Amino acid sequence: MIFVNLAIFFPFLSFLLLLFNKNLFSKKIIYFIGNFFVFLSFLCVIKTTFLLYYHPQTLIIPLWSWIKCDLFNIKFNFIINKKSILLLDMVTFIGFLINFFSIWYMEKNDDISRYFAYINLFIMWIEILILSDNLLLMFFSWEGAGLCSYLLIGFYKKKIENGYSALKSFLITRFTDSFLLIAMFLIIQRYHTLNFLKLKNVVFYNSLILKNHFYNHIISFFLLLGAIGKSAQIPVHIWLLDAMVGPTPISALFHAATMVTLGIYLIIKTYYFFLLSPIILKFLIWIGVFTLIISSFTAIFQSDLKKILAYSTMSQMGYLFLSLGIKNIHAAFLHLLSHSFFKALLFLASGSLIKNLNYERNIFKINVSYKNFKIIFFSFFVGCLSLLSFPFITSSFYSKEQIFVSLLKSNHFFVLSLAMLGTFFTSIYTFRVFFYIFNFSVFDSKYIKKNDILQNFSLIILSISCLPVTYFGIQKFYNFSSISMIINEISWKMSIFTFLISMLGGIFLYMFKKFFQDICFFYRRKNFIKFFQKVIKKDWYFNKLYKKLFCLFFFNYIQFFKKNYLENFFDIFSILIKFLSNWKLLENKKKFSWYFSIIIIINIIILLMCIYFF
Repeated sequence: MIFVNLAIFFPFLSFLLLLFNKNLFSKKIIYFIGNFFVFLSFLCVIKTTFLLYYHPQTLIIPLWSWIKCDLFNIKFNFIINKKSILLLDMVTFIGFLINFFSIWYMEKNDDISRYFAYINLFIMWIEILILSDNLLLMFFSWEGAGLCSYLLIGFYKKKIENGYSALKSFLITRFTDSFLLIAMFLIIQRYHTLNFLKLKNVVFYNSLILKNHFYNHIISFFLLLGAIGKSAQIPVHIWLLDAMVGPTPISALFHAATMVTLGIYLIIKTYYFFLLSPIILKFLIWIGVFTLIISSFTAIFQSDLKKILAYSTMSQMGYLFLSLGIKNIHAAFLHLLSHSFFKALLFLASGSLIKNLNYERNIFKINVSYKNFKIIFFSFFVGCLSLLSFPFITSSFYSKEQIFVSLLKSNHFFVLSLAMLGTFFTSIYTFRVFFYIFNFSVFDSKYIKKNDILQNFSLIILSISCLPVTYFGIQKFYNFSSISMIINEISWKMSIFTFLISMLGGIFLYMFKKFFQDICFFYRRKNFIKFFQKVIKKDWYFNKLYKKLFCLFFFNYIQFFKKNYLENFFDIFSILIKFLSNWKLLENKKKFSWYFSIIIIINIIILLMCIYFF
């Protein structure tokens, strides 16, 4: 399987060429290196996909032995199965399209070599993570991807705010990564291996023999904490909003193909722990439901186009957590792939619009005629239909349909109603964004832009990828069901109901704007309405909460331990004596006996300690 090794080697080679020889290359050569090697990586993955299709089996690619000790042996191996190869297809395919789009988007940037170097290194780490056959290798590639995300978010380094946002995103994800590290320590202590295949066998064997699931509950809990950080689930979602300061193609890469999907992939790879822990599965359900409702509701009140798409990503990840919680791992994986394509399309279409309008991101100021940007309009329209899971003509319809049907069959009626509420909120902000951005007026001559193949190629290809042909192709590769079986399995009542819910959101938005907007303006003057709007626009004050609870605490903690321990010991006594020497306090008490008693007792204790220890 040399093609797999080459798929990882090509992005790394382009990283080395671009980073250490950037002064030797012209812009055109940098564009070529940044795109060509990722395209070669994609071709290698496609070749491996065809080999796996005709010889369906799990393949292990041994490279070298990494860590040897008495308890366990960790090898640097890659594992290839249908899930990992499909994810590789998606990552390299979308990665290439984003790189190709970046030629047009970043054409005026002088530091384009650094941009492509970071992206290709990031893609390499994601490929290693997907192929890793053990948790330790996954963790190292996880951290490598995290470092690259820090570099990419803070790419526009001239603005100090971007650096702060990048650092904040980096620290939050590192904090949640520590829980993954704890889970790894517990797994080593309990099962003496980090290999995914061995763990699967050992975990199920121990559960049958010992009937003790306490360790599995603890391990699953820490794995879940590690996953929600990367997949931006509430309450550790705030890093995803700060990641919006990076270039828009980077946002597309994070939200579609890489960062937010890593938490889902971690749960899928270690799902045998979760199957033995029903309590944690319930946590999965409620984290997903809570996130999808809060994020989709918050998106309704946002005016920043990229922020709205960020909240949209959070809500879609909520559906994936929900699906994993009800044990429908297949639907979660399919919706992950469907979401990757249409979210990449939405971000790139938004990036095209933002750049053409001098980087304006406020949807109330963007309003343009669709006739000026026909390809962007069509691409955004397809992306919005996919976000709504429009029946039969979008691939996301079939994957999300499976999630809703699973909820119905497993008698999770209350959860299903909440998921439908999230769909209603999604339809409101989707219609709101689309009709605020585009109008159907006449052609505006001030927005005359030439059609650029570098801009439009990725949009057209991704628009095609959002059609059902993608879903049917994945199903065919999996050998799960044919097209006729898929259509027969559709719950027509559920499809009609979800479609009506989506349309109801659009009707509600229209009725509200036409008949109730004046009433709304009147009530907006009320203090409680102003406060409510402020809370939502400030992301429910999560940033302020974390600042009060964690940042100030750790700052004081660090300040205390900056000195050595002996100094701290004497500082405590000096503070105590200073307090006791407060004559104003003593005068108020009008008694001195307690003061002298305490001084004598403290001196006796110190004297006894000195005699005992020295």
